[in-house]
Amino acid sequence: DDDDDDDDDDDDEPELPPVIQRRVNRLKELNEDRELLMEKYLKERAELEKKYGDQFAPLYEDRLDVINGKRDKEIDAAAKENGEDVGGEGEQDEEPVKGIPQFWMVAMSNLDTIAETITEADVDCLEHLENITCTDDEDGKGFTLRFFFSANDYFHDTVLVKRYEVPNLLLSDEPILKKVTGCEIQWKRGR
Repeated sequence: DDDDDDDDDDDDEPELPPVIQRRVNRLKELNEDRELLMEKYLKERAELEKKYGDQFAPLYEDRLDVINGKRDKEIDAAAKENGEDVGGEGEQDEEPVKGIPQFWMVAMSNLDTIAETITEADVDCLEHLENITCTDDEDGKGFTLRFFFSANDYFHDTVLVKRYEVPNLLLSDEPILKKVTGCEIQWKRGR
């Protein structure tokens, strides 16, 4: 009998009157139902995020073409057709501007949370940043950023990868970062 009493002592729940215990048990059942529904919600939300992520992809490809100058002639032709003056960019002996130089560096410099981490040494390197892509994890609990660089004097890599684990990414207005994993950078000699 003493062993049975010890088992009861290990139970963290206080003894409640039966009428209250039934209600508490019902609350536990409701919580289990909520957890199952939340699981379903998170799965469907992750699928929805992927669906729209796939639809955003062509827009991001077009953005890349504009930034890197692959659409310059097309954009200038459309502007000319609309009666805009497209001539006289710079001096005659200057090379024409291609795309939007330093786009990503300027974009990141305009985000306070990122700007405060950019050093002078980073600026020169970031001038070679051509594109950034984001791939969400299928379970919605993280994402991977890929930074694409042109040839530069700083490192051999053309793509740098950083993975973020955020278990409550789809659940909270203030997600909590669990883990960040970056790739190893193959620095050039002297860098």
